[in-house]
Amino acid sequence: GKIPFLKANGRLLFLREEIDEMVRKRDGW
Repeated sequence: GKIPFLKANGRLLFLREEIDEMVRKRDGW
């Protein structure tokens, strides 16, 4: 099915954005 794949994909995108923010904050120190 495509839906479970989309759900997993969305989760990965969300995690990537979260990590991006963490990296930006770390670089801002």
